[in-house]
Amino acid sequence: MGGCTFCDIYKKPGRTEIIVRKSDHYVIFDKYPASKGHLLIISNKHYENMLETPNKTIISMMITSKMFGKLFMDRLDADGVKITTNIGAAANQVIMHTHIHVIPRYLPHKHKDFRPHEEILHNERAELRVRILRALKK
Repeated sequence: MGGCTFCDIYKKPGRTEIIVRKSDHYVIFDKYPASKGHLLIISNKHYENMLETPNKTIISMMITSKMFGKLFMDRLDADGVKITTNIGAAANQVIMHTHIHVIPRYLPHKHKDFRPHEEILHNERAELRVRILRALKK
């Protein structure tokens, strides 16, 4: 599917922004995160949204969402986690390819310097990636 940002990311070999690859989905950082560590769980195949995606893939993606939600809560200092998907432009879906947001939430005194919805810098992304991968191994 030409012109789809998420298809392009998946199809390019050696893309370092992919944190985890599964048989039917992959995980990356949101380019314009709502909070520090905001992840996207994205289907490998192009489906416009969750309603168009096979149940098997959705279940697999939700299991990964749950895993990362627990990781944020148990090992990475999040005070809460929001797991959500948007379906259609009216619901603020920007990229028309199935994806689930895993958004760690923190109390106001944590991450005071974080600026929501601004593009995350490469070095910040690299640091978070290392922390997440290290926490996954525990």
